[in-house]
Amino acid sequence: MIRAEIQKSFLGPNSEKLDLDFRLQIEKGEFVVLYGVSGAGKTSLIKMIAGLLKPDRGRIEVDGRIWFDSESKIDLPIRKRNLGFAFQENSLYPNLNVRENLEFALPSKNSDRSLLEELVSIMNIESLMERRIEGLSGGQKQRICLTRAVLRKPEYLFLDEPFSSLDRDMRFQLQASIRKLHKELQTTTILVSHEIPEIFKLSNKVFVIDSGKILRSGTPMEIFHNKGSDRRIVNTGEIVDIDAGGTLTVWAMNTLIRVESNESFPILRPGDKVEIEFDYREIKIVKTE
Repeated sequence: MIRAEIQKSFLGPNSEKLDLDFRLQIEKGEFVVLYGVSGAGKTSLIKMIAGLLKPDRGRIEVDGRIWFDSESKIDLPIRKRNLGFAFQENSLYPNLNVRENLEFALPSKNSDRSLLEELVSIMNIESLMERRIEGLSGGQKQRICLTRAVLRKPEYLFLDEPFSSLDRDMRFQLQASIRKLHKELQTTTILVSHEIPEIFKLSNKVFVIDSGKILRSGTPMEIFHNKGSDRRIVNTGEIVDIDAGGTLTVWAMNTLIRVESNESFPILRPGDKVEIEFDYREIKIVKTE
């Protein structure tokens, strides 16, 4: 079980002050999703729990063991936290090939390699094993990061949008694989995701995060099917077409969505990345880059 009460303040990308204040409890064996708009604090939260970002104040207790306590000046090194992680910025060793990167995650040279062989097959990276990291695509690197994270057989697995650089078929395949491995290895998995179908497919609990705080938590059904909620659903997408009448076609949530343009929308072109935000009353589109 993870119990965390942690705070941190820092300057955001536009020099605005961000105050993070998280209080949460995650039960052993849960598959949890952190959901919210970009910049809400999701990645910072998992990095603080994992030990990659130090909180200013607070306490993190995992299975009765203190990982961090600002008052007692305890900050357990990452190597002593039994976890695996795969973040958007890959942490592969560029001077090693794929096989060497994966073998580096094994406890010892004499470790059982059956899981490694199984994961290499599941992730479809057999043909990449002798290749150097710098020559790989973003999607290939993500698959290797995922393989290495699971290879450690961690009790806690932290995943920050690990499927974002993958094509549709590979994304679906790896989602199924991660769910299967989560059950087989009995890990506690924490996933950052914007994709609602993915959230329903994988998780049993969702934390909605906004402006550095947890606003709500519940099952995916409780979070996304409550019409009485004032919380809006946000998903990333891409403009694929704009017809002569101004109607937008957006690829989001693994489907095409047609939206009539209105004066509140920014100037958009096919290929623009957007956040599509909606509830049961209205829809809003925000350009992200």
